[in-house]
Amino acid sequence: MRMSKYRIIVIAIIVVTMLNATLGIRLIAVVEIIWAISIIKSRKVAYGIEGHEMKNSITGSFAIIIGVLALGLGVTLLINPSLMLGLSSRF
Repeated sequence: MRMSKYRIIVIAIIVVTMLNATLGIRLIAVVEIIWAISIIKSRKVAYGIEGHEMKNSITGSFAIIIGVLALGLGVTLLINPSLMLGLSSRF
């Protein structure tokens, strides 16, 4: 069975987070930044149910807004991963 690149990324994030939570959050932030840049470049965010064909997508300025927000979240978590650690300790 061949694993998709997305599953490999998820497994890598899980393993790194189990070894070092701060490093795991920074890895999540890097993946978030890459995803945000791809959204901003393509100006398209597809959505739908996993395992099914994508029904529609958000395009244009709304997609750019989503990309910029995701980029801000990624950069924030990369600079200060303790924000996410602080949120997780409250639950």
